[in-house]
Amino acid sequence: MAVRKPKVAVKAIQQESPVDKVIGLIKWVDNPFKLFTVLVIASFAFVGFFAWESREVLKSAITANDKLASLKSDSELMDISSALIKEAGGEVVVVHQANLMINKRTTVMAVDKNGRNKSVEGTVTSIFNESPGRNKAVVAMLSGEVLCEDFKPSSKVGEWFVKNEVTFVCRGSIPPEIGKLVGYISVGFKKKPDDVNSMKVILNQAAAKMVK
Repeated sequence: MAVRKPKVAVKAIQQESPVDKVIGLIKWVDNPFKLFTVLVIASFAFVGFFAWESREVLKSAITANDKLASLKSDSELMDISSALIKEAGGEVVVVHQANLMINKRTTVMAVDKNGRNKSVEGTVTSIFNESPGRNKAVVAMLSGEVLCEDFKPSSKVGEWFVKNEVTFVCRGSIPPEIGKLVGYISVGFKKKPDDVNSMKVILNQAAAKMVK
């Protein structure tokens, strides 16, 4: 009698890009020892552009956490955010406080055309998460860039963006300098602005005003 061979389920292995691998490691970092481990692995195990080119930016941003500037008061952030909505023609502005050492993001200010919306303020989530869009934006901001792109929600705050009919978003570091990120600002638009480069300049100017 023929013996049936047991069927072996073959699970498809999803290939991760070098950037995905590095971002996964960054999410794991919560102390200097793990930071050192990430830097060693990034230097020797990955050949991806981000792993090599961004290692010094990440190192300085995380290790200098206790020497960075701090955000201004709520009233000052509110004034700057309201002015930014008018100047940029956006629907919403959100200010996040960031702590790279523990991969933590706290929403401290949420403003739309009707004023401050406290329903999403105080929301705490990770800086790096499962959203490729957000991770890409954080990496860009650490390098001193403002990233503007089509918007896809990945958090409670993102859902609030959708309620405000946001389809396009620009994100920039607070302050704008490379490796100095203590937070970041997001401006949501109903449609892509005609002059995205001008929006980047306006956002950076506002971000520079948000630190003491």
